[in-house]
Amino acid sequence: MSQTGNPRWLTIAAITICLLVIGGAAGAQDVFSVTYFSNNLANAHLNGWDQRVRIVNPGVYAPSYPPAEMCAMIYVFDNVQEMKDCCACEISSNGIVDLSVAHNLTINSYNGSKPNDGDIKVISAVPNGTFFVQPPQGPPVTSNAPCDPSGGGRDKNGNYVLNIKPTPDLRAWSTHLPGYKQSDGSTTEDEFQDASLSAAELASLQEQCTNIVENGSGVGICTGPFPNSSTVCDFTSIP
Repeated sequence: MSQTGNPRWLTIAAITICLLVIGGAAGAQDVFSVTYFSNNLANAHLNGWDQRVRIVNPGVYAPSYPPAEMCAMIYVFDNVQEMKDCCACEISSNGIVDLSVAHNLTINSYNGSKPNDGDIKVISAVPNGTFFVQPPQGPPVTSNAPCDPSGGGRDKNGNYVLNIKPTPDLRAWSTHLPGYKQSDGSTTEDEFQDASLSAAELASLQEQCTNIVENGSGVGICTGPFPNSSTVCDFTSIP
């Protein structure tokens, strides 16, 4: 009688495949997502040429009832890989935050240079609470913001705290202008793209944001008016 395979090894192979499928599905769950912006001209918004970022908390993360509030940790880069802004929004279950690239995410850019093109990265995370930062000179500064994109800044010994805990939940979309001036300012909209979040990238985003907080004197923290629903997006509490 012919034998097509060892039953034990077939079982192990089947389990391995299942684990890979489950692991792949978990990795695709909106922990870290990215998009781009372009043609972000200084006065583009005056002609209606703005781009929007919309982030929703569908209530997937529910360690208890009601589902938990989540933090959208937001990092904005220009097209030469320099972080220009960082901020965070606390979004309650079923809430949405609607942000303008021109008015919110790039209006207060670090070093005073508003990027024309760049990328936006969002980490879905649980609230990381009250924190303090230790500037290079002077006493620690405390903030009561529920979501801290700098990951807690530095501790009293000058080390990065790195307390952001990525947690699958948030979904994000963005509109885009074409990469050239178009008279009607028409846009397209698509979802943020999921990306792998390495430990090095997670640490780097928090460290770069901490450096902006410490050295920017308020510049480099997203600001401006914003419409929202069931959302706290505190752009002013980080020093």
